Formats: sequence, C-alpha cells, structure tokens
Amino acid sequence: MFQSIARSPLPLATATASASEIPSVLAPGPQLTIVVPTRNEHDNVRPVYHALCQVLQGIDWEVIFVDDDSNDATPESVCRLANSDRRVRCIQRIGRRGLASACVEGILASCAPYIAVMDADLPADFSWYDGCYIPFYDQHGSGRPKLQIHQLIAGVF
Repeated sequence: MFQSIARSPLPLATATASASEIPSVLAPGPQLTIVVPTRNEHDNVRPVYHALCQVLQGIDWEVIFVDDDSNDATPESVCRLANSDRRVRCIQRIGRRGLASACVEGILASCAPYIAVMDADLPADFSWYDGCYIPFYDQHGSGRPKLQIHQLIAGVF
C-alpha cells in the first residue's frame, strides 16, 4: 500500500543577482578539452596535469582522464586532482577497455569546440609540448576562435 503525502509547494526564490554575479551558472564551457586515455598510469597523472597547467596558462581548458579499469589507483589520483581543480575530470570505465572507445567516450563528454587526445605516458621532458595547443581569436573582428596546432600532435579532432 502506498500513501501519498501532499505538501504545500515551496516558495519560489526570486532572482535578484545579475548574470555577472553568477558566473558559474552562465559561464561557457572550456575552449579546449584534452582527452587522456589511461590504463595503470598512476605515476603519470600528476606530471601530465602539471605539464598542462604550465603549457596552457591563460587558456580556458579542461582535461578528461578516461580510465580503463586500472588496478594501480589511477582513478583515485585523478579524483584527488579533480577535488582541487575543476578543470580535471575522470571517466572510470569498468569492464570496458580499448584506446579508440576511450577516446570517443572522452570526446563525447566534452562540450569544448576544440578537442585534443594525448597519451598519459609522455616523456619527462615536456619542453617540446610548449605551444602545441594555443587557441587565439581572429583579430579582424569575426570573434571566431582559431587554433594553432603544433606538428607533433597526433590527434586533434
């Protein structure tokens, strides 16, 4: 037997704040998403994150780590970063594996107009990475974003 309890409706809150006072609600998503497929990459999560922070200064970006059911605490590492930086996201795929499908899942989770895919096991020297993803806006008034892509990047969709 189900019993229904009628409640009086809650009063509606009136919006007195201007749009500029509520940036988290009305702010657009990032310009660039970097999708990083992972499988047992615990030791590489922080170096990749720090390299992105250094290289992408001044750019509105996010990174989505797509983990294929790692058993070395990779998702926990990503979640610790995500707790302190909202630009970091984690998709933990349990029972599913595969580089291509991980890339597609990360791409589908993004709302950015530009998406790049990179490996989590980069070399320790990130100097080659500087300038790989540099979004900039047309100076002639169109307001459309453009993207300069370094020749070393294998996948930009």
